[in-house]
Amino acid sequence: MAQGQCGDATQEVLAVEQTLCSPAVRSREPVLVYFDLLAEPALTIDTAQERQVRFYAGVLVRTPQAFAIGTVRLADYEHRDFTEPEQQLLTQLAGLVMLALEARLRLLDTQGPAA
Repeated sequence: MAQGQCGDATQEVLAVEQTLCSPAVRSREPVLVYFDLLAEPALTIDTAQERQVRFYAGVLVRTPQAFAIGTVRLADYEHRDFTEPEQQLLTQLAGLVMLALEARLRLLDTQGPAA
């Protein structure tokens, strides 16, 4: 079962189907944005409703081979705007996450697991 985790390690781990990451992975949009989740009656993510999340923005972290391995996401308890420059910044952040993961993989390949 695929799992996702938000925040620090003390938070619970949820199945990806229980998160807003699932729609982000299925989306054809470069950045999936829900400005106000209360205005999305077709979206039934119980976890978001239970936690009273109103705003969500997520972008995929993709490998150079275009495999989606996760998301970089933002959430808020209040609805909000999310401008095009902010969306571009989130996309750039996802790219930086992938670069950091690739660098870590190269380091492990050259120095072994103790690195």
